[in-house]
Amino acid sequence: MNLSNQAHSLIDLRQKPLSDLLRWLLQGRRLMRRLSAAWVARREHARAMAELYRFDDRELRDLALSRADVRAIEEGRFRRD
Repeated sequence: MNLSNQAHSLIDLRQKPLSDLLRWLLQGRRLMRRLSAAWVARREHARAMAELYRFDDRELRDLALSRADVRAIEEGRFRRD
């Protein structure tokens, strides 16, 4: 093995851990984005539900909803017939 080949193999050994680290960091970033998006969606849902719970019966009737409908919406089983 000549000096040039040895140098290239050393560079390859150094770049492999770096590429593994970059791949790991990119996967971590994707995971953080998904977690962040899930957190935002959960907070938006909680805000919407809090707003529905603040409505009085007349306001809910204006929306063609009842208190039981609000609970069904929260649990994800609401169906409009």
